Amino acid sequence: LAIDYDGTHSGTASSKNYTMQTYADSIVSSVMDACTRRKLKCPILSSESGRAIASHFSVLVFSVLSVRSPVVSGSEAPVQPDEADHDIVKQLLDILQSTELQDGDIMKAQELFHQAEQLTHDLETMFVFSSCSLPQRASGERIYTAILHKIAAALQGIGPVDDADLQGLLDGSKLGSVYFCNWSLFRSAPDSWAIKQLFPIMPIHRLDEKPVVNASLADITCDSDGKVCHFINGKSTVELHALQPGQPYYLGLFLEGAYQEIMGNGHNLFGRVNTIYVTCNISSDGRSSEESELYCISEVVNGDEKEKSILDQGYNIQDLLETIAKAASEAERRGGIDKKACQSIVHGYKAAMSSYTYLTLPNE
Repeated sequence: LAIDYDGTHSGTASSKNYTMQTYADSIVSSVMDACTRRKLKCPILSSESGRAIASHFSVLVFSVLSVRSPVVSGSEAPVQPDEADHDIVKQLLDILQSTELQDGDIMKAQELFHQAEQLTHDLETMFVFSSCSLPQRASGERIYTAILHKIAAALQGIGPVDDADLQGLLDGSKLGSVYFCNWSLFRSAPDSWAIKQLFPIMPIHRLDEKPVVNASLADITCDSDGKVCHFINGKSTVELHALQPGQPYYLGLFLEGAYQEIMGNGHNLFGRVNTIYVTCNISSDGRSSEESELYCISEVVNGDEKEKSILDQGYNIQDLLETIAKAASEAERRGGIDKKACQSIVHGYKAAMSSYTYLTLPNE
């Protein structure tokens, strides 16, 4: 029994193009026809479609910690080539500064894009083999991004195009930001990584404001696969709001059900998340009791602390504390730190063991 994750009511892997009644009719009629042909008594049918039953009952809420935005315009790219620049960097800069691109010229835009894409790929290869430095690679990437902005500006207003790369520039997904979020993909939504499962993700507040930022999501693990860059809109980015300094920003991952958390792993020792159980006080006729609130929090279960995640890996907490204490005392004896710093390190390490495995921000 499928789930309409993307809301399209289609036959894609992330949707369904039939109703519950159609689903039931198909199963019942198939069994009934088989039994009738063989003159057998029709059985009582029962179905346990676990994901479809449980998917709507939970939502993962997490905060955005920071954002990495692409170059806004070509103004941040180098103006003049430097003699020390790699030849590929000079070629990219020549494309940016010398190539004429008329508004709406799709053929020229494709040519320009593929030239820049190939040169940037070549530069990455050179970097891997130590044939160019990190600053040179960074300079090349800034110029590449500026070229993409140049192409996007020339194609504005022409409508959808068949070329997927150019369309990515038009809809903003190719030049999207990265929102770094306080969660672990491998713990809380492993199917997103393992089988590219699509889950609806959207802000849960500021809904009266228009989202203006195209962004992909990254978690706080050290793994480069800890990201979400496939969304139900069919793009590699989702529309979000710009972050406001000093203000928290929360996203919700919906239709998660019961399986994601139980299948999640302890990669980077991130544990179970805080859980809030919400009870809906609505009767079968759709009315709420006059004596109770429509919704109420029935239970709060704290997520894992660092101590539990470490114990689960077979380490002895007391041994770790003693090791840290000995190292701090030795540093104090050698004069590297004073007594106050030594005590602060030991006490801080001990206090951290009883804290949440995810980041806890002052304004949360």
